[in-house]
Amino acid sequence: MTKNVVIFIIGVAVFACAAFGQNFRGSWTMTAGTTKLTLVLNQGAGGQVTGTLSSSTGAVFQLNGRVEEDVVMGTCQGQAGSSQFEASLEGSLLILTLIETGATGEVTSRSLEFTRAAGGASPSAALGLPPAQAGAAAPKAQAPSPTPAPPQPAAPAPVAPQPPRGAGSPVSDAEMGISFTLPTGWSGQKQGDAMFLTSTTYKGFILIQRHAYISIEQMANDARQGIVDEAAGMRLMPASQFQAFGKNGLAGEFSGMVQGRQARTYAVGLIAPGGGGVTIMAATEAPSYTEAYPGFVRSIAGV
Repeated sequence: MTKNVVIFIIGVAVFACAAFGQNFRGSWTMTAGTTKLTLVLNQGAGGQVTGTLSSSTGAVFQLNGRVEEDVVMGTCQGQAGSSQFEASLEGSLLILTLIETGATGEVTSRSLEFTRAAGGASPSAALGLPPAQAGAAAPKAQAPSPTPAPPQPAAPAPVAPQPPRGAGSPVSDAEMGISFTLPTGWSGQKQGDAMFLTSTTYKGFILIQRHAYISIEQMANDARQGIVDEAAGMRLMPASQFQAFGKNGLAGEFSGMVQGRQARTYAVGLIAPGGGGVTIMAATEAPSYTEAYPGFVRSIAGV
């Protein structure tokens, strides 16, 4: 197995546990009068959730829980003691319910409504990658006749594509060398050397990660091996013929098992003129997979 495949598997495995249920990961805020509350949650392997609840008054609480049937249940620990909490997603809102038991055994609760904090969100211009032709990567369509790509100017650097209607603002990451626009309904967060996108509307995740491939042939040879990591419970194999994506890209679908559940993914790999580039992959549980997921990937890739 090549180094490129190993790196990509590591990137997918880190986020696989959050791919097939509600995604609580991220920053959430609410305001009550002059007080602002900030909730920061991390969602890890096995549904483990940790985080902090902090107030603009200076109070900080530590949260530790686990996802059970799309609801986080756990403890909220502060200087004055601890209480139980539950968190659930209702549309674009995160509902945090704090449950306290008094000295006499009386149980009281209060619910707080949080909204996801504004985050980043399409990528290839900063890499000098040519835009793909619309429809070229549709999983069940025949590849169109090659269309000559427009000549690349020597200078200045290529301009990022305009955001699609209804999408978020353009976002750039100089360290990764990418600039892109979030698809509607998704928010972005950098995790190590990758960009991780989640949604309160769609299950699963979108992963954007750098790679070191130098040719389409090299990328295709590795992709035919699938994405397999027995330790992480992941086995995804090609589910369609790979198709050209623009002049310097490759697209395809994968299906299989992740964490004991049927999964399906759509991925596009883009190669920059000098080698290297990015892989963009949308993954979710098989029953939730629709043509919207390939659409998200194509919009990020610049279609």
